[in-house]
Amino acid sequence: MNLDAYKKRLAGRNTAEAMRTDTTKLVKRTFKDSPAYNRAILIDYNLDEIPIDIRMVNIDKSVYKKKFYLMPGQEAKVGNYIKIEGDEEDEYWLIMEYEKNAISHCASVTYCNQQINFVNGTFLPCVASGESYGVKMSATNEIILETDTKVKLTTGRNVLSELVDPDFRVIFEHSKQGIYKTGDTTQYKTGLVIMVCKKDKYMEDYDDLENNLAWQPYYDYGDINANYEIKGEDTMFVGKSCKYTLEPNAWCGWEVDNENVTIEKIGIHDVVIRCDKPNELITLKAILGNEIIEEKNILVVN
Repeated sequence: MNLDAYKKRLAGRNTAEAMRTDTTKLVKRTFKDSPAYNRAILIDYNLDEIPIDIRMVNIDKSVYKKKFYLMPGQEAKVGNYIKIEGDEEDEYWLIMEYEKNAISHCASVTYCNQQINFVNGTFLPCVASGESYGVKMSATNEIILETDTKVKLTTGRNVLSELVDPDFRVIFEHSKQGIYKTGDTTQYKTGLVIMVCKKDKYMEDYDDLENNLAWQPYYDYGDINANYEIKGEDTMFVGKSCKYTLEPNAWCGWEVDNENVTIEKIGIHDVVIRCDKPNELITLKAILGNEIIEEKNILVVN
């Protein structure tokens, strides 16, 4: 079709706008046909998970830096995470830069080779890097330690990163040699947080190497002997998400004793669960340290 015929077909519409609209429709229609296509999940500031469609493009043959092109009409922000689910474990990619192209937005992402674990079972994926900080870390999570090493951690800004204050301790690789303490924390770009960490000593009887969970000397873990209550509905509808909150608030972990239940989201003091099978009796448990501090029985109905 020549340009004159195309203009006639537009029937008075703006040529540039019409071409952009038609191109967008074509890209959306064929987006999933590309061998670079992948289904993914976008994680925003509030840790909400949003299904998205992406095309993955390598950068300079790098295994830990890529460009993700989003399906037209889908959006993200610098500091958001993109999760790609795997058979054995999920991959987390941090959006470092974001281009709002006319048709398909593009996210420049870096692979998260480490994670900061929290006592309630949540974790914050991060990019650990920096030969200039005296430590080398690879995309395969290997740590090469040197004397008096430091490491730079880059995370997205979200409700979890807001909890990391100076002197927050982290453990990598289940190792006494992989224990660090955060120093300066800087938000150098909208959506991104940089933490410069220095080596710290192992705290025997407190640090949990098995779960990469470091003891926080300045954190109020709550009173294990307090009278806690799990607030929420006693019955829940099958397939519907329900939120439960521990009161008084304590930064606890959560367990469910039913394999048909999915823990969809863990907050600082709450949890969201869903059950896809009716007539089930669920026992939801709040855990502080290694102790069960409260339980709640929930009936699943149609």
